[in-house]
Amino acid sequence: MNLNERFHKTYAQIDESTVDACGTFRESMSKLFSSAEVPIRCYKMKQAQVNPELVFVGPRDLMEAFLFDADTQKYFSMAANQHGFKTWSIPKGKWFPRVKNFLWGTVMDDQVVLFTREGNSSMTVMVSKEQFLREKQFGEKL
Repeated sequence: MNLNERFHKTYAQIDESTVDACGTFRESMSKLFSSAEVPIRCYKMKQAQVNPELVFVGPRDLMEAFLFDADTQKYFSMAANQHGFKTWSIPKGKWFPRVKNFLWGTVMDDQVVLFTREGNSSMTVMVSKEQFLREKQFGEKL
């Protein structure tokens, strides 16, 4: 099975008018590549993926305290300080790790979500609860 066949078995084309980002992306590409028509299509997965990793939700100040714990840092392959935290990942098929820096927000009671993103590599990520709910959904509560 070639890459195209596998892609079309996994993803279905969707109407780009249902996704705000498609129009914005098209405009950006048109600016970069002159006024020529830019062929952009939007796709979504046919079947939802389930991430088996734990997801932590809470106020920013408590999440910061949680991430200062040495066992937590070891579990998530990250290091935290008073400015934010760094997390590492190794993309599949590569040997050199990549690092991503996250800075703490200033509003202590903002709700944030800490989770391990699965894809080409695994990486711990922290986003606002609003952003998480726009892109993903929570599984079973433990």
